[in-house]
Amino acid sequence: MNRIELHDLTQEMITGGRKLLQQLDLEGLRPDSMYWEYDEECREWLLQVVIKHMDVEDNFKILRRVFSALDALPEVKELLRPDYFDVRGTQDPGYKQSRQRMPHGRGAGDHEWANRDFYCYRLS
Repeated sequence: MNRIELHDLTQEMITGGRKLLQQLDLEGLRPDSMYWEYDEECREWLLQVVIKHMDVEDNFKILRRVFSALDALPEVKELLRPDYFDVRGTQDPGYKQSRQRMPHGRGAGDHEWANRDFYCYRLS
């Protein structure tokens, strides 16, 4: 698979993120926030998965559960190689910084939207 080029958030990536969110919900992880964030420095979209359990539980156990959910979705796993997503807790400074600059709302069909640096699925 080719690397995603500058500013290209593809429909395949959006759909893959949605499938992962559904799988994480089925696994009982229910991310508090999940969104694509464009990183200007590396010039790539990164999927941010924010799970409150990361604040208080064994992070390695949570990560194993996330990777187990990904294993159930091989087509999504290919899209989300480890350098394309990050799992954080709600107390993570990076999440707090992103959250502060993320104007958002809901559109038709309960679709969440945000500024050009974000594509949101769920935002706590």
